[in-house]
Amino acid sequence: MSTAGQTLLLTGFEPFGGDQRNPSGETALALDGYRLSRDAVIRSLVLPVSAGPAWELARKHIRILRPRWIVATGVGPRDRITPEEQAVNWCDYRIPDNAGVMRREVPAVPGGRKAFRCGLDVRALADAIHAAGVPAGVSDDAGRFVCNDFYCRLLRLTSRRGHAAAGRSVFVHVPRTPEMGGAPPFMELPTIRAGLLVLLDSLVTQRGP
Repeated sequence: MSTAGQTLLLTGFEPFGGDQRNPSGETALALDGYRLSRDAVIRSLVLPVSAGPAWELARKHIRILRPRWIVATGVGPRDRITPEEQAVNWCDYRIPDNAGVMRREVPAVPGGRKAFRCGLDVRALADAIHAAGVPAGVSDDAGRFVCNDFYCRLLRLTSRRGHAAAGRSVFVHVPRTPEMGGAPPFMELPTIRAGLLVLLDSLVTQRGP
């Protein structure tokens, strides 16, 4: 078990929207216990696709593990791995979440700012993935579904001075995999895993607060 300050919490989501798989959750589980540079250890968590329960579960593990870094992941209809520069404080779900909740035109964090910015150099993270031969880019739109909802709460928490992961949390969208069916774009699961490992290793060596 890693000690506080050496842990990277990696989260992914369960399947949703009729899909039988979610590469974000599958990859998170596959990387649990993996040791990165600087002796950092990945601790993984698969979250329900429901913003309230997902956040409560994540917050509980954040309190217990006190990770130095937090990387949340989700799946989206994209052709590359995309770390998110910001979370917009607005929900407008296109479908109900897995608990049947449909949040329409409401803020993710009531009384909060219009958007929360990531404190990391997300361009450097994307560039590291791209340099390793995996398609990657930076995104400034995490959608208006549970991923963005969760990211707002995560960035608000880790923007607090003195938090163990202050300024060191990010959300990353990964593409769908061919096994999920439907229309492309797709990315093979081993490629997603390889790209995320590059991002995680780059993160723990990135200079920051």
